[in-house]
This record gives sequence, structure tokens and C-alpha cells, in this order.
Amino acid sequence: MNRLKNKVALITGATRGLGRAMATMFGEEGAKVAVTGRTEADGLKVVKTIRDAGGTAEFIRLDMADEQSVKTAMKNVVLTPKIGDPKDLAYAATFLASDESAYITGQLIPVDGGIASYMPIPKVEPAKT
Repeated sequence: MNRLKNKVALITGATRGLGRAMATMFGEEGAKVAVTGRTEADGLKVVKTIRDAGGTAEFIRLDMADEQSVKTAMKNVVLTPKIGDPKDLAYAATFLASDESAYITGQLIPVDGGIASYMPIPKVEPAKT
């Protein structure tokens, strides 16, 4: 399948477990995968798995606890800005209503083009009375 052809995906924690499974599946579905994690040797194994299956992948070292590491990783991944439209929300809703989301319950899924993943959360001051 090629459901993710011409898409770029940055997968955090892609060196093992759920992150590895997601990176591998995204590669199988045609995405260009940015495999991220703290351990380069493990990340390169995932990259090899994706490439051996015919996919495209690169490893980017990323420690989510290190703000500079996050900024550097984001600069290394090309994100295509796009103005969203109602269909983007409809696709998310359709997915949540499908059997593919059978194991998802009670989650917030931002449909914002990735803005929330790299924009700082503004500090909100309490109103003065």
C-alpha cells in the first residue's frame, strides 16, 4: 500500500517498541521516515529495516528531554506548510469511526498540520481583578 506516499514523518522513540513499529509501518506505507531516538546504533537498525523493504528513512538523534535536541531535529525535517481545510478534520473523524481505531479511546488528536509539535505553548497569565 502507499497511503503515505509523498509524506514525511518524524517518529519519536523510533528505535524500539511502539515507535519502531510506527516507523516501520509508515515506511511500508510510502512515507519518508525520520527515525529518531537517543541511540544511534538502534536507530540505524530501524533505518536499515525500512530501506531493505524499499522505503526511505534517515536517523536523527533526538532526546525529547533536551530542548536544543528537539529544535535541531525539527530543523532537519522538512515540513510542508499547508492551509488546512474541513476535509482534514473529516479524515480524522473517519479514521476514529473506522475499525483501524478500535483500540483508541478518549484521546485528543490535534488536527493542526503539526503546529502543536513544534510551536511553544504560550504562557497565559491569570486575569487581574
